Amino acid sequence: MRLSRSELLARIQGGEWSDLEVKAAQHEVPKSAYETVSAFANTSGGHLVFGVQQSGDQFEIVGVISLDKVQNDFLSGLRSTQKISYQIATTEDIIETETGRLLVFYVPEAPRQHKPVYLNGDIRRSFIRRGAADHRCDENDIRRFLRAAGGQSYESESIDLDIESCIDGETLARYRRRFEARDQGNRCNDFDAAHFLEHWALAVQAGGTLRPTRAAILLFGTGAALRAMLPRPVVDCRWAVHAWDAPAPDQRWVDRLVCEDNLWTCWEQLADRYVQNAAKPFALEVATMERQERPEDFVSFREAAINLLMHQDFEEGTRSAMISFHPDRVVFENPGTARASTSALLEPGEKDVRNPRIIGMFRRVGLSEQAGTGLSAIFGDWRRRGRVPPEIVNDVASYTFRLSLLVKELLSERQLLFQAALGVHLSDQEATALAILCGQPQVYLPEFRASLGIGSAELMPILNRLEAQVLATKSECPDGVCYQLSEHLRQRWPLAETPGTAASLVSDQAAPESTNLVSDQAVAKPGRQLDHLTDEQYRLLAACDTPRQLTELMDLLGVKHRTQFRSFHLRPLLNGGLLQLQFPDAPRHPSQRYSLTAVGAEIVARHIKAEGSDR
Repeated sequence: MRLSRSELLARIQGGEWSDLEVKAAQHEVPKSAYETVSAFANTSGGHLVFGVQQSGDQFEIVGVISLDKVQNDFLSGLRSTQKISYQIATTEDIIETETGRLLVFYVPEAPRQHKPVYLNGDIRRSFIRRGAADHRCDENDIRRFLRAAGGQSYESESIDLDIESCIDGETLARYRRRFEARDQGNRCNDFDAAHFLEHWALAVQAGGTLRPTRAAILLFGTGAALRAMLPRPVVDCRWAVHAWDAPAPDQRWVDRLVCEDNLWTCWEQLADRYVQNAAKPFALEVATMERQERPEDFVSFREAAINLLMHQDFEEGTRSAMISFHPDRVVFENPGTARASTSALLEPGEKDVRNPRIIGMFRRVGLSEQAGTGLSAIFGDWRRRGRVPPEIVNDVASYTFRLSLLVKELLSERQLLFQAALGVHLSDQEATALAILCGQPQVYLPEFRASLGIGSAELMPILNRLEAQVLATKSECPDGVCYQLSEHLRQRWPLAETPGTAASLVSDQAAPESTNLVSDQAVAKPGRQLDHLTDEQYRLLAACDTPRQLTELMDLLGVKHRTQFRSFHLRPLLNGGLLQLQFPDAPRHPSQRYSLTAVGAEIVARHIKAEGSDR
């Protein structure tokens, strides 16, 4: 994302990374600067900063001395087609510091039609950003860029094979039964197999003979025809008992399915194995593959699995698509990046896709949402379950697209404690939006809309109010306007310390219902942030469902020392916004009592529910 001045200065102190490169460049432009431009343009964009000198792991601001010369020389180089293959529309800024002036250039990602961006007229001088370094593209990288930039899709190419022998008749028949059940009046139902494929552009006339396209082989091909074209499995699906980022145990997988057949058979195999591993099994009608009973996560699994099958790069001959079930998340990982930004993927409407014929065949039988709504359906399903929104990583450098369905409660107890301690009045949707910001470095408007299930007219007042209360900040990012958790809150809720996880995707335990903060929260007071409760504090909260005197609460815990009781048990609950005073303007009122706030009542209800489920 594009950084503000304060964020950029803070990042410089932390060193270079995938979106930040520094150069001393005090009097002239270093030759390596153009390699960085190529790398940023070919990857995901980034900031190139002149005036910073690196010595080992230390970064020192030395300033650009010949400012006009360096700036003019660099911009002239960017406009020269002899220097760089594509004229990149950079944005420039000058930052004044105590130790010198910095020249900052933001280099956006280039459109796929212009990749790879290369230097000096030599395509072999193309670079890509990996970590904090610029790497020269290898032959595979260059081929990927050229494939993506080309016109005709790989799947649309015809294959010089006999259509009768390379198409698996049983697979096609199973597909057509589902097609006919869904669209009984379609005239294609009377076509023979070859005519049916030709009608949907899966077979084409070549030299007076009907030949299958690669899409036909991928969808319905025989094992021999498919493996001659695709030497790797279509998808490798694994079930694990360890968390995603935990060290793998000796037995890494408790179940594994390697799908090496055509796409339609792969989907049937995945659905069948999903049934076997689901804690709430459901039945499938063999003839039509229609669901008779749906497990709670089926919509998300179906959309994610079908997307994985449809959108992968089938020219990648070594890396298979992967589905990994973990207790804390389910990860769908594809070879090949999406051709649209993450925010654009969540917008309705047609997208620039890699395999349009394959996508069309799945949609015709209802196994994928209509154009532009598949990911939104997943976000909507996760929203209804009160879970943290799915994570999307479109990694250009590793040529990988990853969708993670996080099995984490969005408004967790820790999040409720965090928000209660802020001392602000949040509506239901404001509390949800703030919780979303706590889990991501930046959130675009389409991500908010998909996560909250509302339109722009409803969303903007929510975000404006979070801004007004200094809980969120707005920035101009490469794909449009994005929002971040305010800097002072990031110190209290670092992204590395995300809440704990809940039940697994195939668990028979429903996720706890999403709850809301209400407007009568107690104003928080200074002190150590309350991010968890002790058993004694749970007991105090449970007792305060009706107003209680101090002595009653002390007797409940068997504590005699009043000061100790206030310091260790009572004051954190007051400061954290879980308990409130009956007489807030007179803390030492002789009839003072303590009662639950709305958030405190919600914490108690959750605790009682959890104890009930444990029994």
